[in-house]
Amino acid sequence: MAFAVINQKSSPALRGQCAVVTLTQAAADAYISTLVVGTLCKEASTKAGYIDSVDRLGHSFKVRPTYPFGLFDSVAEPGVLLFSEAITIG
Repeated sequence: MAFAVINQKSSPALRGQCAVVTLTQAAADAYISTLVVGTLCKEASTKAGYIDSVDRLGHSFKVRPTYPFGLFDSVAEPGVLLFSEAITIG
């Protein structure tokens, strides 16, 4: 089942590097236990990646970008996954 979360903190998202998605406390309580490494994630512009790691104490997870884009960044700010970006998981 797919669900969406909102990124709470901007993070670098350079070509071929993981982007960190930070969750609110409420979203972490609801979803962090369901996140599985290897699950597909999509950013609003349809750039895709897979969950690379989950930080259960820090309420965040890393997304490794897929090709052909090799980026998991925001269209409005290349090289950065912006605060308030919607991420669809699953």
